[in-house]
Amino acid sequence: MGDSVVGVSYRPPDQEEQVDEPFYRQLKVASPSQALVIMGDFSHPDNCWKDNAARHTQSRRFLAEH
Repeated sequence: MGDSVVGVSYRPPDQEEQVDEPFYRQLKVASPSQALVIMGDFSHPDNCWKDNAARHTQSRRFLAEH
């Protein structure tokens, strides 16, 4: 049986881009896991999951990293 990785995160809506960096580093470390679950309130209200698009730079980066 493989390892499971579960992550929970809260990102305030006014969080600066440099504060996002540790989250993205952790995501890159965890992403090779076969069983990865990430839950949270990432406060990117302009993300369009259907089209995988967003207006703001931070939101677009979040979409690209997931």
